[in-house]
Amino acid sequence: MKNQMIAASAAVIFAVSACVPMTAEASSTFALREKVVSMAGIMDVTGNGNDNVSRGEFARMLVMATQYRTVGDQECRASLYSDVGQNNEYAYYIQTAVNNGWMTGYLGGEFRPEQGVTLQEAIKGILALLGYEDSDFSGNLTGARMAKYQYLELNEEINRESSEILTRTDCINLFYNLLRTPTKGGTQETSYYGKVLDCTLTSDGEINAYDMADNSLVGPKKMGASLEDAVPFTLKKSNLFLDGEKATVSEIEDNAIVIYYHKGTKSVWAYSDSDEEGKRGAATGTIENIYYGSMDVMTPVKVEIEGRTYTLSNSDVQFAFSMYGDLRVGDEVTVIYEASTDSEGESIYSVVDYMEE
Repeated sequence: MKNQMIAASAAVIFAVSACVPMTAEASSTFALREKVVSMAGIMDVTGNGNDNVSRGEFARMLVMATQYRTVGDQECRASLYSDVGQNNEYAYYIQTAVNNGWMTGYLGGEFRPEQGVTLQEAIKGILALLGYEDSDFSGNLTGARMAKYQYLELNEEINRESSEILTRTDCINLFYNLLRTPTKGGTQETSYYGKVLDCTLTSDGEINAYDMADNSLVGPKKMGASLEDAVPFTLKKSNLFLDGEKATVSEIEDNAIVIYYHKGTKSVWAYSDSDEEGKRGAATGTIENIYYGSMDVMTPVKVEIEGRTYTLSNSDVQFAFSMYGDLRVGDEVTVIYEASTDSEGESIYSVVDYMEE
């Protein structure tokens, strides 16, 4: 089980980079930004990126980017605003955002949760998370905050005027930028904001997606008839991926062989026998042959399952198929593989994780 959990972390991280090579040059691409923000649990990234974000939705994003996320499903016991009842889906998040000074309401006792959030409203909240207060700015607060926002490069990939309403794409970029930005009085090397969510940085100052999977990751798990029954959380506003791409519940239920899930971020990574180059997939079958190298008769290098030959890509997987492991010729097994091609155009399937039947 320990070996499988180690391999599981690697398997899920590939879901983040399935379509984006993990290099310094690719680290700032939108696809990676989107998946980092999703894995951080800040927002659901499966919607239309051009949709406007409401003030209620943004309050939730702010809370989910802080330590308050762990109690984000608690009921709100008081109504701060006339248009936000206790049963409003954003009531807790609005109450938390207002009480911490990240957002404010309007005269007349309204919050206007359905109204689109503007860039200047979002900047106030983001700078507050970084530790900045009104007393840190002089003169026109809106202009001063905008200047700080630009100075900290929180505006990377965002092209909006202060009064414009933000889209989902804008918010993905904004929160990704937040994660790598130093907190007030700190430096990126020692006190970038992402530490709150246990994020680490690459050598070029981007969020390291490889380090975002942790020991609370569960999988691989065989996919049954119902995805809802396979995970310990509601699928409403969850982050779903099939073979590294955003997916629906029905697409996963119709095609997936195995899943991994992360309860904290309500994320599911599912794999089918996609057989697509550069992606991961899963296959189930009977072990027909286990091959050893001529120079090391103790360590298996390949395995044949249902007529397809797989390379054993890491020591954990090699151990499982060795004479010391539990897998033998004739056993049923599910393998999670990475598909690629060699210089001659031949398909290569490398096993990165496995599950005994």
